[in-house]
Amino acid sequence: MRAIVAMLGKTAFVVVVLVLAVFYLRLGWFLVLIWPLGALVALAVSWRDIRASTSRVLAVALVLVAYTVILIGLWQTGMNRKSLREFDMTWQDKGNRNASGEAEVVLEFDRFPGNYVGIYSNQVRDYLNQLTARPVRVMVEATDDLGCMRGFHAVDVGGLRAWRSADGYTGATGNPESPWGKDPWWCP
Repeated sequence: MRAIVAMLGKTAFVVVVLVLAVFYLRLGWFLVLIWPLGALVALAVSWRDIRASTSRVLAVALVLVAYTVILIGLWQTGMNRKSLREFDMTWQDKGNRNASGEAEVVLEFDRFPGNYVGIYSNQVRDYLNQLTARPVRVMVEATDDLGCMRGFHAVDVGGLRAWRSADGYTGATGNPESPWGKDPWWCP
């Protein structure tokens, strides 16, 4: 029983270190290599306990199953978390400023001036020109990893939920207060 607890503890430790390495070193593109390598590391770290076990095959299977379950559980609960947030935004048409000929529409957060989202889309511009309400309500999908903001994009602009867009961007002028609040201390 003691060997099983040791194997599970070591495996959990390997998973936590692996997820933190992926998070801090931004290794997302290498997950196909990192996850199998992590399984091998979990086996190597637990090898002494596996050898001491009465059934080595069962011990190896236990470490691999524990590795997979802990990894999936931690990944699902902490990474790639999506949330929807609504903001009132003012907007302006900056004209056709990109190579694709699409209009540049800049949406600025009403309560957080200086923060803005740019969308290159004639369709968004034409839709907003038809609206009489100002500011316009914008729904944004935010993505965070382990409580740290990774990015966001507009999913609803004044009721328009789908549009063609050549590209987009976000930014801030000066050092304004963020609409997302402060990231926790552990964020990169």
